[in-house]
Amino acid sequence: MDDPPNDDAPNGTASAGGQWHDATAHGAAGDGTTDDSAAIQAAVDAAADDGGTVSLPPGTYRVASPVTLRSGVRVRGDGPGATTLLADGDDYAALEGFGTPDDPLTDLSVEELTVDCSALGDGETYSTGEKCVYLQHVERCRILGVYTYGAPATGIGTDFMVDSLVHGCVAERNGRLRSPGDIGANGIGIGAGRSAAETVVVSDCHAADNGNNGVMFEAQGPDDENVLAGFMAAVGCTARGNRIGFRDSADRAVKFVCCSATGNDEHGFVVSDKADTSPAATEHRIGDCHAVDNGGHGIAAFDGATPVLDVADCHCSGNEGCGVFVAAPAGAVSIADSTVFENGRSGVRFENGGDHLRVTGCSVFRNGAGGDAAGIRLAGEGPYRYATLANNDCYDDRASPGQRVGVDVEGDHDGTSVVGNAFAGHPEAALRYATRPSLVRDNVGYPTENGGRATVAHGEAVRHGLAEPPTSVLLQTESENRAFPEAVDAETVTVAVVDVDGDPVDAPEAVHWEARAR
Repeated sequence: MDDPPNDDAPNGTASAGGQWHDATAHGAAGDGTTDDSAAIQAAVDAAADDGGTVSLPPGTYRVASPVTLRSGVRVRGDGPGATTLLADGDDYAALEGFGTPDDPLTDLSVEELTVDCSALGDGETYSTGEKCVYLQHVERCRILGVYTYGAPATGIGTDFMVDSLVHGCVAERNGRLRSPGDIGANGIGIGAGRSAAETVVVSDCHAADNGNNGVMFEAQGPDDENVLAGFMAAVGCTARGNRIGFRDSADRAVKFVCCSATGNDEHGFVVSDKADTSPAATEHRIGDCHAVDNGGHGIAAFDGATPVLDVADCHCSGNEGCGVFVAAPAGAVSIADSTVFENGRSGVRFENGGDHLRVTGCSVFRNGAGGDAAGIRLAGEGPYRYATLANNDCYDDRASPGQRVGVDVEGDHDGTSVVGNAFAGHPEAALRYATRPSLVRDNVGYPTENGGRATVAHGEAVRHGLAEPPTSVLLQTESENRAFPEAVDAETVTVAVVDVDGDPVDAPEAVHWEARAR
């Protein structure tokens, strides 16, 4: 930090951001027993007059009522291991600050302390306001190096925050009073919906063992004043042992980048809409992320929430569900350059149709702990339109393969292309379909074109070696005689050889042949 140590900055000493206000000079005891709420509040109010810093020296500061933050105030402890705020009342947040749409709080900061809310609440009733840090309608806010734990609701919870940063924080064991259906109770929860661009970055944070989501972005609606907000990002964060690792609900242009989700009860990453009138989530990117050993899917998009979704350079393995699961997408979903392996169900699964879906450049292998798993599956009745499955490496090299099919195209589809993939080790089929895709070509392990030179007499057969009966066969002799396909089946082409008069040639004839399935 650029500022001097807290014990060298007595009350009233100037700091880089204004006056330095030591909470103990306002009467805070920091002994874990005395109610220090009023003393800390007095320091905050004094700092608000000059845009200064409230210093909390090492100690445990019991706050039996909320400390209300104000614009321009920086609250700074001596580190999460040294300074602790201890909340032990009922129905409040330890640190809170509420602006309005017309008069937001600005330029406030909470830094380098622990907020312990393990004694907050009545132990039975869930209240959304029982948070460690609770802010609404704020701009240019920073929450840095804060350790929150034990809150009945969310650890760090904000709504309508713009141009702000949550960095280097740890949120553990929050949401302890969550009931099924509660969307709060997160480690870090960022609500949005009053501005089209609510630019917030959550970076280098850790969320573990929280009752609901580790890190969540959420649309606040329905409300006539709310809009489809977006442009939030989680970067370099980890989520472990939560119900869900990372989640966005009904926002726009949210990114999860370089994040890791492991050991969560359900899914690693979720993009979804809400069961209200909020717009569907759209324009999301999940990139350079790990989703490993989660109880559900590694990455999941639910409820038609993905008009645009980009998953790239991710690693999804060991999840009990699919590596990547997308339900009823509206379209423009791309899964690219990712490694998806050893998941309990199919590697990549789309459910119930979608337009312009792409799975390209992925390694998809050893998925399926049992049952009818596929490397890549377009499942359900569809319809699917213009899906592209290209340049993927799909295989199962185990003695008892669970990935029974490489690519499985179910239901109605139009314009589907399966091109340039490599298939190996699938006991049921490399490619399986109810209706043939529009374009199938250049796949290793599922040949759709072949050729060579054979010596045959009239009525003899050539094995074409294609994965399905050819739709086109070209034959050319090395003499003036003519050759043409007389019959075609799943394995062979029966060749007719005739002379210039059209009579069968019984003597063996050298024939060059090409067979294609299109």
